[in-house]
Amino acid sequence: AARLARLCAKLKPATLLGFGRSSAWPLLTARLLGGHARAILWLGLSPRRTTTIQATKRLDGVIATSPGVAKACEQSGIRADRITVVLPGITRDEGRGLARDEVAARIGLDPTKQWTLAVAPLEPEPRLQRLLWAIDQLGVVRKDIEHVLIGAGPLLGQIGRRARAQELADRLVVLPSCNVLPDLLTHVKLVWQSGAVALGGAILDGMAHGLPTVAVESDAARQLIVDDVSGRVVSAVPESEFPRRVFNILEDDDLARRYGEAAAERAATEFPAQRFMDAIAAAVIGRPSP
Repeated sequence: AARLARLCAKLKPATLLGFGRSSAWPLLTARLLGGHARAILWLGLSPRRTTTIQATKRLDGVIATSPGVAKACEQSGIRADRITVVLPGITRDEGRGLARDEVAARIGLDPTKQWTLAVAPLEPEPRLQRLLWAIDQLGVVRKDIEHVLIGAGPLLGQIGRRARAQELADRLVVLPSCNVLPDLLTHVKLVWQSGAVALGGAILDGMAHGLPTVAVESDAARQLIVDDVSGRVVSAVPESEFPRRVFNILEDDDLARRYGEAAAERAATEFPAQRFMDAIAAAVIGRPSP
């Protein structure tokens, strides 16, 4: 926050834009120390901690990625007139055109197996224990699948220990980051998500690539996925529902194709990148939105 404040004093920006709940206090501190810049916080998840809410209330604005996040902000006491809903936007990134064997070599996968993808911070909120349990259950009938989890965070060690204990470490590849993500998306079978993650992790990216998506019910999942049209949104209970719906897609190429085609169409029509950029510009710098 202090470094940001010094940078603000030097550059004198009109607006400071922070991303995510952890940015609330640094953003507010920089604003108070760095001059008269407006401070706007972009939120993909509802604010929960009292300290985060207190800081957010003192900012000049909030950009919420969904009506659900906006409603949660209002319920936390953040003024409605300071909240702007900007739906996410996406375009398909074609990547570098890497072949399947090249992607496999770069991130340590078996090119002869099917791949799934999840992207989430390794923290409690994404409920990654559900993902590990689902991988374990899928392994009973399908051991020819490798599962990629991209994310970093304090639960890395715990996830590794649990994967070894459940004897699924040979089917799970955990990466802190991935510089060939667009190419990986070209070759995975589906994208799935086990809990609450800002923007649903890689769900929207997968949709743009024409991939079926499966997610445990969350605000982002309900916003992005049309259940049984472009993928599946499942309840957390019973736990067996999550791996069962994934298994159905992995076993049925026609179903996967139908969901994927609907997902690509939904990404293009409901979440266009240009609309997102125009709305962000309007919220941040006052440019009129078409």
